[in-house]
Amino acid sequence: RVERGTDYYIPVSATLLPTCFGASLTELCRHLYPFRATDSEKEVLAVKLEGQIKQNQLAYPKELWHLFNFLWLYGGIHERGLFHHSIDKTRRDFSGSEPFEKERITIRTCLDTGYEIPPPPTCSVHAVATTILELLQSTPGPVIPFDFFPRVDFDNVDMSSYCRKFLEQLPSLHQNVFIHTISFLRELLASENIVYNRLTPGILAKIFGDCLFRPDEVPLNNRPQNSSSGGFDFSQWLTGGESSAQKRKSCKSQAEHLVYYFISAEGIFT
Repeated sequence: RVERGTDYYIPVSATLLPTCFGASLTELCRHLYPFRATDSEKEVLAVKLEGQIKQNQLAYPKELWHLFNFLWLYGGIHERGLFHHSIDKTRRDFSGSEPFEKERITIRTCLDTGYEIPPPPTCSVHAVATTILELLQSTPGPVIPFDFFPRVDFDNVDMSSYCRKFLEQLPSLHQNVFIHTISFLRELLASENIVYNRLTPGILAKIFGDCLFRPDEVPLNNRPQNSSSGGFDFSQWLTGGESSAQKRKSCKSQAEHLVYYFISAEGIFT
């Protein structure tokens, strides 16, 4: 704008398209049909789903199921650096765009319209892995609600007993998403798969500790409503003399530690 020059007003309009990104886990499960499905498409799907869905709600978000199923179908469990290399934001293509940008747009559109995600090479397993992380992080709240954030001293608790109680207390929908995600990560770390994908529990715990728990968003000064997990009373730590940066670092460590145990301990779901 030129100083003291004429103001020019440019009208801008847009049509917003419904999308699963940004919806809560509850909203995802209440949408029995793709977010952009037409009425005629819903009628066809209603016939296919008749009698298969209880209480007009899914037990698990269909969008996540499609993404994880893609990784199963197209060799994602053997893909080197899955999730780890998938989020490498330092790479750019010749146009300066983020990695997998065009693929991710295609995948998002398929999730919202109900069309099948094109197989590789059109859409790679790394692009799908990135989309899984984006979808999980786009919900208004984390998969593990803040009231259930681990606030115990893991050095002084029986981890097996703690983890069982932790799972039992989670709301059923959040529990389903957490268990399904952890189960897939455990499969990635199976001995016959790590030969190919070169992943470690530490790598995945760091990525999914951030993704599932969002430790950077945990309220630092509020006592959790859920305080029956046992162990050290972390509410004292939350209001103690440490700086916010130190508390955030401790939160990240707590989240990583718990994910690490879930994906590496034997018989965790038995």
